[in-house]
Amino acid sequence: QTIKQSNDPNQTQQSSQYKYRSKSTFYFIINYLFQSKFNLILIDSHVLRHLFIHQLSFDQLEKQLITFAIHDESVERLIESLQDVKFSIKISTDHIFIEYENKTVHLAILHKYNSYYLIHKNTLLLSNDIHLSYGDKVRAVEHMESELHEYLFYYPRNVSHFLWLYKTSEFLYCNRELADKMENEFHLRQNITQLQLSITPMKNVAYALDKLEKHYWLAGGALLGWYRHCGLIPFTEDADFGLYAEEYDESIRNYFLGNPVTYLYSALGLVSNLLVLF
Repeated sequence: QTIKQSNDPNQTQQSSQYKYRSKSTFYFIINYLFQSKFNLILIDSHVLRHLFIHQLSFDQLEKQLITFAIHDESVERLIESLQDVKFSIKISTDHIFIEYENKTVHLAILHKYNSYYLIHKNTLLLSNDIHLSYGDKVRAVEHMESELHEYLFYYPRNVSHFLWLYKTSEFLYCNRELADKMENEFHLRQNITQLQLSITPMKNVAYALDKLEKHYWLAGGALLGWYRHCGLIPFTEDADFGLYAEEYDESIRNYFLGNPVTYLYSALGLVSNLLVLF
């Protein structure tokens, strides 16, 4: 699952014991879905800031639409459950919009892709005043811990970190057509064994920099390999990452010192200039 839900065995029981119930239209839809045993994950960046950063109440929301995520394996059963209700519904393979009394619950469908999930761009026609936080473009969602809110939806346990990841969540596909041409016409094929050996430390670097909230990007030959070969440049064994100098601090060096997966091999140049990791 994308969201690892709380292991508290009393949580589901507690959810039925909340004394306060919102009178909002949003809650009416959310409660129906929860009672139908669908787990909604709040990913709407505006609402997350409203509830957890600014500490405002759910009933103070002045929005026409709220976005939640739902796993793709739940979609078929969800569509069946909505056939006999009085909601207005728009459905595609990637997004579901449930409208009731001029309020809309947007369900962005999570599609498993490698070690994370993708939310695809919305293609359904919406009114011009609706701006989606997910569905505006293809975005990636990583695994995270979650908690159950009193209004019967899940939310990221570390909201501030989730919002930081959102800023860099746009997903870009490599050039598959060009990669096929490199293989078929120029016989530049991926060494799968070497690729797998390189991917593990690269994932560890990306995980560390995300955890430390450092902006980074593929650079040099690694960037060219991603775009032109959908992997690494054949016959190469290294990968380059770029990082803003002003974001560098000792937390990066300390993370990789003695790291069992990707360890700090050497530091070159100026104090904050270049780290070599193995």
